[in-house]
Amino acid sequence: MAGEQTPIVPKIIKVPRRTLLVLSGPAGSGKNLSRRFGYFGCLLIFNTSPETCMERNKIRHRLVEEQVIAYHAGLLQRTLLDAPQEGWEQVHVLGEQDMDVVVEIEM
Repeated sequence: MAGEQTPIVPKIIKVPRRTLLVLSGPAGSGKNLSRRFGYFGCLLIFNTSPETCMERNKIRHRLVEEQVIAYHAGLLQRTLLDAPQEGWEQVHVLGEQDMDVVVEIEM
């Protein structure tokens, strides 16, 4: 039908049972922690544009200064380049279109 939006199908990420999921932590921090305790290391990177962050910031109760968002956008770009070489068992980059992701832990 005209005017109907196509439903967003969530992206499914399957990870083994003993998995430490790290959501954008300091470089390598979760990887080392997961290995120390015998877990599988999986890094999820939320690749959100600075423009989207600025829009979301406008509706926050505690606003973040613009230069802080710009600084973290730079860190994100560095993470996107470095993460594949950091030795994670899995690395998933989630774009703004992937925010309805479903993480399935295999039993």
